[in-house]
Amino acid sequence: EQAVLGAVLLDSDALIPTSERLLPDDFYRAAHQKLFEAMLSVSSRNEPLDVITLTSELAKQGLLEEVGGVSYLNDLLASVPTASNV
Repeated sequence: EQAVLGAVLLDSDALIPTSERLLPDDFYRAAHQKLFEAMLSVSSRNEPLDVITLTSELAKQGLLEEVGGVSYLNDLLASVPTASNV
């Protein structure tokens, strides 16, 4: 789950093929479900998906701390060297 979310944050183009295969409910951790839903929400508005826009979306929804905060988003990015296998 972390690898998928990190890869999407690393390369937002990976969200399209990922969202064709996965739904938020496919993630085991509730925090990951909420993160994926927020990613889809940002993308649906044709906004660039990155840590800044995702942080803003999660804060707007009151979910930022619930999903682990900005530090967790940065950990997701750091855990994935490339998005090429998503």
